[in-house]
Order: sequence, then C-alpha cells, then structure tokens
Amino acid sequence: MQEQQTTWIVLGTDGRHVSIGRHREPDDEDLQRVSDGLAAAGQQGWLAMLYGDYWASKGVRLDVLRPLTPGGPADSSVAVAAFLDKRVEALSRLEG
Repeated sequence: MQEQQTTWIVLGTDGRHVSIGRHREPDDEDLQRVSDGLAAAGQQGWLAMLYGDYWASKGVRLDVLRPLTPGGPADSSVAVAAFLDKRVEALSRLEG
C-alpha cells in the first residue's frame, strides 16, 4: 500500500500556498523566517498540513495548525475554502 503524501504548507488568506517541507517538519527557525517574510510583505498566513497529492483528482485533506503572523485572523475557514477553489481551478486547467 502506498503511503499518503504529507506536505507542510504556508496557507495565505486568499488560498495561495507555498510548500515548506515534505521530508521533514519545519523547525522553529524555518517558521520564524516564514513569519518574518509574511510580516515584511504585509501578508497573513497559517501553518497547515496537506495530506494527499495536490495534483491528483482524488481529494486532499488540509489541517490548519496555527497562525504564522501575529494579529492576523484566527479563523482560517475562508482561506481553506479559497485554497480548495484554487485547487479545483488548477485541476480543471490540467484536464481542459
């Protein structure tokens, strides 16, 4: 049986994301650099785990772990919905 792919990502408020680790969990220094970069860019984001293959037609699961920027919105549900919408759009472009 094939092991499910797991990727640590930074999830932005608009659903965009960046992978920050697949083969190891990001450490405190990694997360501080990401947090500093988001703050410098005036962006908000969350650390999340993506389970499954983003590019596969089979569904993925996204677990939001914690905010990466102080003072940002605590509720990540809008960002998660935007992420899922962007994924559907990306997959439809591949098929289309």
